[in-house]
Amino acid sequence: MKIKELVFAAGLEGVDSNKQLEVEELILNCLKNVVSNGISEELVQSSLHQLEIKQREITGSGMPYGLQIMLGCLPACLHNDDPLKVLDLDASFDVIKNNLKKENYIENLIEKKIINNQQYQNLENMQNLNLLKMTIKISITTLVQMALLIIQ
Repeated sequence: MKIKELVFAAGLEGVDSNKQLEVEELILNCLKNVVSNGISEELVQSSLHQLEIKQREITGSGMPYGLQIMLGCLPACLHNDDPLKVLDLDASFDVIKNNLKKENYIENLIEKKIINNQQYQNLENMQNLNLLKMTIKISITTLVQMALLIIQ
């Protein structure tokens, strides 16, 4: 199975396992609140500005620059789009800016693509304390063995 959809994920940490549906309701109510109250123009513009800076910045994130460019084009390849269009930042930001001129553009996307989307999963991530303890013990043992090798 190939998944060619973007994923929106939200969650809370440290919540009791029997509160899963309450967390889902809280998140959906928060999104509904954003749709009904709107997003300030100032927040949209500052976010867009930060995104532009981030996209134009050449960083040494531990990967070769060419690989960063290739990975940046990957979403376009997965969604049957032209990967070279992704590299044309000016044209891409023009599309975004034109879409943002539409009234309630982001709010409508949130409502259509997240709130009214019935294709979602509610997952619970439970910690296995025994596995965690065993992993920590193995990690400590490995560190001690590495230290002993260095000392020799």
